[in-house]
Amino acid sequence: MRRVSTRVLPEPGRPANYLLIGSDTREVGGGRFGSALQTPGRRSDVMMVLHVDPATRNGLLVSFPRDLVVDIPGYGRNLMNAAFQFGGPNLVIKTLQANFPPLRINHYVEVDFGGLVSLVDAVGGVEVCFEYPARDAHTGLDVRSSGCHVLDGRGALAYTRSR
Repeated sequence: MRRVSTRVLPEPGRPANYLLIGSDTREVGGGRFGSALQTPGRRSDVMMVLHVDPATRNGLLVSFPRDLVVDIPGYGRNLMNAAFQFGGPNLVIKTLQANFPPLRINHYVEVDFGGLVSLVDAVGGVEVCFEYPARDAHTGLDVRSSGCHVLDGRGALAYTRSR
């Protein structure tokens, strides 16, 4: 998992916005989903902004579809996730702020395949309910019965990558 703070930091105790990106970089994952040579660069599968207000102890999470067409500064109109591929997190931040004023991003968190596995394992797994058994030989997903199952990090990654 990668954490990068931007230059626009709010005062302590003030509301803040966190850009959360799920990256499909192949630089991690032990080659299970290809290698960085086969699939260079990184794309964003998930893009969300989390607004946290410590004074009210409330938060708001907004998802930005990766296929949303926006104006990318210096690149013209394109899909939102193209900003990540063209210029990484800094260009995504500029793109969001340019297209959705007065939005300001204060912090950035990127979770790649390895980060997802670590996060899920750190919380003891995630429960996912299946209406039917599910199997995906490409990702390693192998749920043999319907019902709710607690997936560990590797299982959660296989589930999220399964088509």
